[in-house]
Amino acid sequence: MLNQQVMNRIQHIRMVTRQLMQGAQSGQAVTTQRGYGIEFHQVRDYVVGDDVRFIDWKGSARFNRLLVKECLEERNRRIIIALDVSSSVLYGSYQKKNDLMRDVAALLAFAGQYSQDSVGLVFFDDQVRQVIPPHNTINHVHHLVTALYRYEPQGQAVTDIGAAITYCAQRWHKDSMVFLVSDFIDTQGTENVRVHSRGVDLVALRCYDHAERFLPADGGLLLEDIETGQRVQVDSLAWINALLRERWIKQSNALRGAGIDVVDVDAHADYSAQLIALFKHRSMGHAGIHIQRSMLR
Repeated sequence: MLNQQVMNRIQHIRMVTRQLMQGAQSGQAVTTQRGYGIEFHQVRDYVVGDDVRFIDWKGSARFNRLLVKECLEERNRRIIIALDVSSSVLYGSYQKKNDLMRDVAALLAFAGQYSQDSVGLVFFDDQVRQVIPPHNTINHVHHLVTALYRYEPQGQAVTDIGAAITYCAQRWHKDSMVFLVSDFIDTQGTENVRVHSRGVDLVALRCYDHAERFLPADGGLLLEDIETGQRVQVDSLAWINALLRERWIKQSNALRGAGIDVVDVDAHADYSAQLIALFKHRSMGHAGIHIQRSMLR
């Protein structure tokens, strides 16, 4: 069982997500098949067998015959949340990135539930550790979110972004949107991510701590790689800050060059409204570049 503090945290995320999703239509991705969905197509004469709920009563009264509103059929998608559980997510100068990333994943799961999408979850580090296949029931999302907060990273594990993307691409390559929630501290590098991400509608949510982008302290510093245990003495913080910035820019260029939308999630900022706005825009099939630029810090 989850402790009361975690349960309260989950309930808060659920309420915030519900409030932000108000007004969002479920099944906003549509097909060209005709049905009774959300996108208006035409008004036509009523025929025997039509659902009376879709009769256009005002139009029928005006033209003195029964008319039916016809829309484009709804198509629910699969939302796959790929969550990084490598050792580096245990770091945090403000809060552990693991907690931040769990909250981000939970918010996405609840957003998927409210839009009536099927939601699945993949835990990964240098390999896929656990998979919860996508479904769209309330009980399933409850099970998924509970698993989110129960899972703990195992030992000293590194990150392999390419392996996670490849797995999702091979298993869910049609009608799926993959949200990759990670700190993107990847020993394998992201230069070849284009090869792994072919055929995947992918959004990279890069969760970070300020100390991973800039070290404000003066003097020498002893750094330890939380994933490998390797230690290094750094005397010049100007050098290490330049290295951090170079890595950040190089990674951003590699991801965007592969056609992947990159959204930076700051552990010190309120990101809920921004992520829900991104979710809504992606659900409606809009290109992510507008959201991407507005959210990058």
